[in-house]
Amino acid sequence: MMSKANLFRLLLGLIVFLVFLKWINILDAVKYLSGLNLVSFSLGCLMMALSHVIRAIRFHYLAGELSVLIEFRKNVLVHFIVSILGMITPGKLGEGGKVYLFQNNKKELTFCFILEKLADLSVLIVFAGLGSLLFKDYIKDTVVFFVILLVVFVSLFKIDKILNLVLRRNIFEDKWFQTNLKRVSYNGFISLTLTTLVTWSLTVFAFYLYAASAGVYLTPLFVMQLIGISTSAGIISGSPGGIGVKEFIITHLLSSYVGIGNSRAGIIALINTFGTYLTFSVIALCSYYLYLKLYKLPRGKLYQDV
Repeated sequence: MMSKANLFRLLLGLIVFLVFLKWINILDAVKYLSGLNLVSFSLGCLMMALSHVIRAIRFHYLAGELSVLIEFRKNVLVHFIVSILGMITPGKLGEGGKVYLFQNNKKELTFCFILEKLADLSVLIVFAGLGSLLFKDYIKDTVVFFVILLVVFVSLFKIDKILNLVLRRNIFEDKWFQTNLKRVSYNGFISLTLTTLVTWSLTVFAFYLYAASAGVYLTPLFVMQLIGISTSAGIISGSPGGIGVKEFIITHLLSSYVGIGNSRAGIIALINTFGTYLTFSVIALCSYYLYLKLYKLPRGKLYQDV
């Protein structure tokens, strides 16, 4: 059942999104959909799906570093299922649901999830830093996001106590994170870095294709900066998936720096949001159906058997 805090964030995000639709004059913006290039849009959706295949490969190798063997087919299905959970939770933390679906070695897999999130946040801060060089109005957002990331890294030294406090159970032993970190080899960190870069490259390419489907062609560097600033602001807002906030910032930056009107810029932001949600919804539903056919759905609480 959704907590009151999460419900409040969801309602606030929806309100911001509705204000956004009014701001771009949605009735005027939809006219740009008449010339939508379905090939580019479909390729953008494909890139988003492929990004989660790479995420599954990344998680597979990380788990292997801790001597945890995961069936690759199950791994891909689980990553597709939790993709939609990531879209409706702040910072995509809902993707942590994969630890529950894998059913075993939950402490080791929790470590893998935290480590891959840190890798994603590190790439994002680089994107946001590049963005602040161009979009100077958003340099404060980048600084705030960097401070948040710094706090996250510092908190890792006490992550075991934080998790035990959240779960209200003494599950994670002292220096649990540091101990597991030492188990990851040099090649493991290289693999983590490369798969993370490929994942974000596919995300950048997907946005490029979504914009191209509306007849607007952007440089890869500009898209990196755009994604860095808008995603960082979405995380800071605490809105599920950054809904509303990301669209506002994408529209503002496109209209200010590319020279297109709010309506056209807004429809690109909406195409990106719709394409992402459509992709993750379809692959999540199909994967969930296959998962139920091939495996048993786990029961009980996340760490009750640890």
